[in-house]
Amino acid sequence: MQMAQQLSDVNKQEILQPKRRTKSLLHKSLLPALLGLFLLPTPSVTAQQTTIDILIDASELPRKLLRATLKLKAPTAITGSTDTRPALLYPKWIPGIHGPRNPIGNLAGIAVTDSQGKVITWERDWHDIYRIFIDSPSKRNISLQTTYICSQPTVNSKGVDSYGYSNLGVINWNTVIFYPEGIPISKIEIRAGVILPTGWDYGSALQESSRSGDTVFFKAETLENFIDKPLICGTNFRTVELGDLKHAKYYLHMVADDAGDLPREDSLLTPLRNVVKEAEELFGGTHFSEYHYLLVLSSHVGRTGLEHRNSSLNSVKANEFRSGDWEDKQIPYLLTHEFVHAWVGKYRRPEGMYTNDYMQPKDTDLLWVYEGMTQYLGNLLAVRSGFVSEERYIDNLAGSIGGLINQKGRKWRPLRDTEIAGYTLRGGSKNWSYLRRGQDYYREGSALALEFDARIRTLTDGNKSLDDFCREFYTKGGGANHAEPFSLKEVEQTLMRQAELNWDSLIQIRVYQTQERFDPEVVRQCGYRLTFTPEAPERIKRYQKRYKSGFFTESLGFSIGASGKVGQVMPGSPADDAGLYTGVELIGVGGKKFTTRRLEDAIRNSVMTGEVNLMVLDGDDFESVTINYDDGLRYYTLTPDPDKQDLLKNILQPLRK
Repeated sequence: MQMAQQLSDVNKQEILQPKRRTKSLLHKSLLPALLGLFLLPTPSVTAQQTTIDILIDASELPRKLLRATLKLKAPTAITGSTDTRPALLYPKWIPGIHGPRNPIGNLAGIAVTDSQGKVITWERDWHDIYRIFIDSPSKRNISLQTTYICSQPTVNSKGVDSYGYSNLGVINWNTVIFYPEGIPISKIEIRAGVILPTGWDYGSALQESSRSGDTVFFKAETLENFIDKPLICGTNFRTVELGDLKHAKYYLHMVADDAGDLPREDSLLTPLRNVVKEAEELFGGTHFSEYHYLLVLSSHVGRTGLEHRNSSLNSVKANEFRSGDWEDKQIPYLLTHEFVHAWVGKYRRPEGMYTNDYMQPKDTDLLWVYEGMTQYLGNLLAVRSGFVSEERYIDNLAGSIGGLINQKGRKWRPLRDTEIAGYTLRGGSKNWSYLRRGQDYYREGSALALEFDARIRTLTDGNKSLDDFCREFYTKGGGANHAEPFSLKEVEQTLMRQAELNWDSLIQIRVYQTQERFDPEVVRQCGYRLTFTPEAPERIKRYQKRYKSGFFTESLGFSIGASGKVGQVMPGSPADDAGLYTGVELIGVGGKKFTTRRLEDAIRNSVMTGEVNLMVLDGDDFESVTINYDDGLRYYTLTPDPDKQDLLKNILQPLRK
């Protein structure tokens, strides 16, 4: 501790001085000393276990730089490999994003030395950029230093990259870790420390073992668990205990661009406290003793949500809790979705997605369970906790079902195909997405889970529900430290124990077969009818107000932006038949200058005129377009069926007594 105090004094005297020599002292002098503080004698290494000590220097995180020093035993070459040199691996397939997308392109330097500081040469595996060979005999102590350049969020790296700004940052350990090939990630022990920028605080599911000034050391974790526990940090930081309940304690860690952006007690914290209570009732138990929400409020990071075993990394815009209807900005759904993943996907995981390292490609079959059931249960918790009203849930459900009906890509591509190709579908062309199909396993998997729930309740006269499935399925193993893989067969068998039905046949039709159109049987099972209304529902009004746009998908067959640019055109719609497509600009309606209101009036009057006349700008060319249509304004809505029981009302009721 005397050495730690001396280092703390050095931090105070040197790091606060804005001089370049300070950084030099930190990187060349402090790092070895700090490593010495927590490097214990490495236990004897077998073919199945090893220890890595890692110190992450995040002191320059505001300058978008992370530096890491790793100490480990040199790996052993893999028997039977075509290359006899031992290899170190940089994680490729990161859990949660279902694809090989760890941003390796941001590495800025790799240097390997032995215990005496002698340089050890390394070489990339030219067939796999996430693998490097090192010229070192096994059992020798080696050190690896690397620099990582923090990134701007992209559609493919959100949630797994590391970010740094003037007063806050996010560290995902997968961006700075290498590990030896041939040892399961559950058998690699990580002993980690991090040097934070001066005066910053942090939040993480990692357990702190000691702290000296801005340097924090954590209790040892397996590599599998270490990567699964990211860290947020910054100056405007706050931690709140959400609840100390029967099965676990729950915390919310928040960091913001400005202290005023941190949510007030009456906005977020009250419903979030209800969420954790409802979750314990829903699942009947936990596999963790603590859960940590990590929430970043920043104009830089953007919207992010990524699940972890007993935490979740979430980020929203800086002023989301200051302005407007933050409920309408999907915040409740974001926070409940990633929370539910602690059970659905992280603890109980499809067997093809549970591997011994981060190199093996994952079989992303069953994402309709992993993501789809999470979507359903997350939305359910949002309502049961009071985060979202029943009326809004039902209104949003109508829009979701309508979107599934519009999805024409199902004619050639079954839902399962979108799972297997899932990581290729985020981003890509914005044109004709209803022909291509996107990550439909979210919304369509959610609809299927709701259908399961309704069918179970009907078949058992309300004595059982999907809640009972959850208590049996997602607490299997009694909270083991490792994930519990599952198969489709286990899903079907557990459903059968709730209610007798040919679940396999239903799943085959919904998931594994192409369809001419979406079957909205889930609506009927819930006791509702899917109909049209000429008045824009609240969800449409909110959408149009927020995005300054028009939504005419169920009438003409397209949406439109504030500037008049045509958005998605529905295949087979009147707009499609008239030749419209994404990107052309609407400049006139009925002989007058385009406004959204004039377009609405023209569609409303179509019941008398039988057509809507438009003027569009296609590149440099003006073109007159006539859309043959006579049904007026139409929007999907759900109305209770008077001849059936309203199961949705029962489903949405809180479980807390």
